[in-house]
Amino acid sequence: MFGEAHVVTGPRQDPETFSGGESAGNRSRPGSFVEGIPFGVWICNADGGLEYASESFLELLDMPLEEAAGFGWTRKLVTEGGNSLQRWKTCVEREGDWDDEHRIRDREGNVRTLLTRGHAVRDDDGRITSWVGVHLDITRRKREEERLHVLKIAEGRRQERERIAQRLHDHLQQLLIGANLQVQALQQEGSDESQSASLERVGEILTQAIEASRNLAAELNPPVLYQSGLKDALRWLSKFMRDTHGMQIELDCGLDPQPPPIEIRESLFDAVRELLLNVVKHAGVDRARVSIDQADGQVRTVVKDEGVGFDPADPCREDDPAAGIGLSGIRRRVEALGGVCRVESSPGKGTSVEILVPVQSASQGGALP
Repeated sequence: MFGEAHVVTGPRQDPETFSGGESAGNRSRPGSFVEGIPFGVWICNADGGLEYASESFLELLDMPLEEAAGFGWTRKLVTEGGNSLQRWKTCVEREGDWDDEHRIRDREGNVRTLLTRGHAVRDDDGRITSWVGVHLDITRRKREEERLHVLKIAEGRRQERERIAQRLHDHLQQLLIGANLQVQALQQEGSDESQSASLERVGEILTQAIEASRNLAAELNPPVLYQSGLKDALRWLSKFMRDTHGMQIELDCGLDPQPPPIEIRESLFDAVRELLLNVVKHAGVDRARVSIDQADGQVRTVVKDEGVGFDPADPCREDDPAAGIGLSGIRRRVEALGGVCRVESSPGKGTSVEILVPVQSASQGGALP
């Protein structure tokens, strides 16, 4: 589906062989054999420095061969998650076959994942004279793997929330209700004034505990989300935030009440809930606005507050409590559905988070109403 890497092996051949017999000065313009391979062939010297790369790879990097030569191309490496340059140098030192993945930033600024495979070319005495290999773009495959991984985690969390909510309802709430009934029975039997006051206080505490367990069960797994749809679920969430946290929510919902596909419904509801909780914890205000509408084949959701804000350009702040817990998790879940999450904020000027999700569900193929 995504192609297979075919590593060039055997006796050493001059790079001109791969470039259709062109001179060394024209090595950035290879022949049809090289261009027939996605991102083509690369050739490095014995020390691992780039000597030749196919034109398509150079275009991807937006570099001429002179700039990419040696280790110049590594300036486009995305270093998060591992140092592929160091792994390559280690491979050269150990003289083993090369089989690795590295991430680069292309000419458009997008991160792409490349599978690279190479083989050492040796002379008659067994000494390495060069390295020859290919790059294959596996970005689509990696994105699909990430999408499935994120959705699997999200489904596991949903099932866990459902299980906990069910146990709260079937066990803890029943025990609390039973204890409250016993307290009421003792009150009816009659007791002195001090005992009566104590029993009344215990009864009040049990009543509060019952209400708290019900709220927690509903918060973990709100039935309205599955029974009535996203619009009614957001209305319930607005009331819950007001009753529980004293926050006023201005809700503007343009969706039809019919439930959308479950993975979109859950993702948007969870995102809005998480963002509103961030407002409660970190924004320093008691008011927020939630708007959601559908147009041009996508659902647009915006959560906005006029709170303290933060600097979204600081990569260390995204999961910092002061910046808002869960933004990276929200972004991953949204991207798994083929959507985007944009954050606009600055210190002292509030925060606006926009979520765009395609109407067509990536995993079920359903459409929003």
